[in-house]
Amino acid sequence: MEMRRLLVLIAVVGLLVGAMAAPASADSGEVTTETRVFEDLNACTGEIVTVTLEITFVTHDHGTNTVINWTGLSSDSAGYAGTGEGKIVANDNMGLLRERFAWSSTNAETGLTTLVYGWYIVEIGEPVVPDEFVMECVA
Repeated sequence: MEMRRLLVLIAVVGLLVGAMAAPASADSGEVTTETRVFEDLNACTGEIVTVTLEITFVTHDHGTNTVINWTGLSSDSAGYAGTGEGKIVANDNMGLLRERFAWSSTNAETGLTTLVYGWYIVEIGEPVVPDEFVMECVA
C-alpha cells in the first residue's frame, strides 16, 4: 500500500531532518516542511486517488535521543481533507526507531471518513515494517 511506504518515508525524512538540525533546547526545535503527492487507494470508495500531504516536522535533540513531532494536512482528488500527526523517537544508544501516527480525512459531501493509524519499533538501518497498520472507512 502506498500509505505504508509514505509513512516509512516520513520516518526516514524525519530522521534526516533530525540529523541535520542544530541541537535544540527543550522549548524550541528545528522546523522543516515537506510536501508529498502520490496515488493511493481510498478506503471508503475503493478508487485510486491523488493524495497531497503537507507535513511539518519539529525536531528536538535530547542527548542520545532525537524526537521528531510532525503534523500534517491532507487532501485528495475525491474531495477528502483532513489532518495527521505522529511522533518519531530515535535512540542512538539502543539503535531503535519508534513511530506512532494517525491520519483522519473526511469528505464534506458524503460524511465518510478515512482513518489511517499505526505504530512500529525497528532497529535503525533495518527495513521498516509497521507493527500495526490500519486503514479503514468510518461512516
